[in-house]
Amino acid sequence: MTKRKRPEFSTLRQPTSAPLLDDIHQLIIDTRVRVAAAVNASLTLLYWQIGQRIRKDVLQEKWAEYGQEIVPTLSAQLVLEFGQGFSSHNLARMVQFACIAGLRLEDWPATTLKNHFCQSRLAKG
Repeated sequence: MTKRKRPEFSTLRQPTSAPLLDDIHQLIIDTRVRVAAAVNASLTLLYWQIGQRIRKDVLQEKWAEYGQEIVPTLSAQLVLEFGQGFSSHNLARMVQFACIAGLRLEDWPATTLKNHFCQSRLAKG
């Protein structure tokens, strides 16, 4: 099987194809931005939900010795399948996030969520 040669970019930038290429280029860029924003919003919601679940169901809204035991155990199991993003430290941060946010984030539109965190960061300095 032979590899197909790609045309050089300069040959694609002919005056007649420039508007087409520019339009397609912009469509790709716009879609990448929307996908990144959607992924970011989904991950933020996931982290809040994990923190909320640990805080309410496991810790029963208390962070005592039990929390210091259960979080590392839970983390060890999650890290095996999902990687270091679910370390004990990160799970503890998710619980903190759920405590701070305290609201039902799944009810918020993504723009409100984004604005809320931007304002929180500005307020903290």
